[in-house]
Amino acid sequence: TTELRGRAYFSVAHDTERPFYIDVDGLRVRVVGTAFDLDARSDEVILNVTEGKVCLSSEAVPDGISVSAGRRAVFDKEDGGISVSEADVETAAVWASGKITFDKDNLGTVCRGLSDWYGLNIIPSDRLMSKGSLSFTVTDESVDVILSIISKTSGISYRHEGNNTIIIY
Repeated sequence: TTELRGRAYFSVAHDTERPFYIDVDGLRVRVVGTAFDLDARSDEVILNVTEGKVCLSSEAVPDGISVSAGRRAVFDKEDGGISVSEADVETAAVWASGKITFDKDNLGTVCRGLSDWYGLNIIPSDRLMSKGSLSFTVTDESVDVILSIISKTSGISYRHEGNNTIIIY
């Protein structure tokens, strides 16, 4: 058993005799051979399964729930509930490869992805949330380089507020 704080990508060899357990803020993850992204945030834990199957359990869901490849599970830290849905899990876990790619995403989705990538709080104004269809890949460019390009191609503006917040308007 290991304990996780933050975000990690796991690729675990199949071995039903020796399952691998991860404890994350009240959520227990049981793995017997799979690949997945696990992101422990302040209010939730997000699991994206890219290969195989992962079993999750919590106090509110003691019997557990299975999450298979191509699905996302969200564990609500407040009520202990687990919701599962279809998702673009490959895109969600691409950060582990050292790059993040956007494919025809709106500005709200891009800002969430860039916030996670850079560890910042990038906030678009409400009127811009659904604007645009942006496609690009980030590897080692600075956030200012990326936002400058988006600004020139999409007509948005941005400003830094403090050390960790960027406002898009």
